Amino acid sequence: GASVMLTYSVGREDAARVAKEISVQRPAPTICAYNVLEGTASSAMREFLSNVTHVYCLASPTIARSDSKQWNPALFTHYCDFYISGLASLLQQVKQHADANADIGLFMPSTVFLDNSSESTRGFEEYVVAKAAAEAFIDSFVKENRNWHASAPRLPRLLTDQTSGIKNLDETQTPEVIVGHLRGAIRQSQHV
Repeated sequence: GASVMLTYSVGREDAARVAKEISVQRPAPTICAYNVLEGTASSAMREFLSNVTHVYCLASPTIARSDSKQWNPALFTHYCDFYISGLASLLQQVKQHADANADIGLFMPSTVFLDNSSESTRGFEEYVVAKAAAEAFIDSFVKENRNWHASAPRLPRLLTDQTSGIKNLDETQTPEVIVGHLRGAIRQSQHV
């Protein structure tokens, strides 16, 4: 029963396809262009934000193993442009147009790479540090905005457009993991 807006930067056809798939069982989401790097909301998006209750930020550049054996400041900045600056801009848009007293949930996945698990992070150092900084930014934002509730689960490597070339990823795991975290985030925001 929720009103949903899907945004895209590139891939309007993909967004339209997803909206059509959703419309088979639920009301079709509105689709709207939004470039997280530019941070300018269209009039349709601004109108939608006036009643927003949840923001799901999944914007990401292509994540690739760095070929360099040295820290790559340009790559780190590129990740931060999406995960911190882009998120900050989006949240500013939401705060500017949403009801100031509304409780708002934020969902922005992080990465299991931060847990120093068995997965190798070699070559992904810039990505890992940018994700850690994004988690810190989200924590700081929520402390300053008490009506916001955030969830930044550290997701394992899942089958997505970015990982489709990796062997042995279970395609059924992605929806199970994401839905589980989304349900947990909703329960968390209801108890805060």
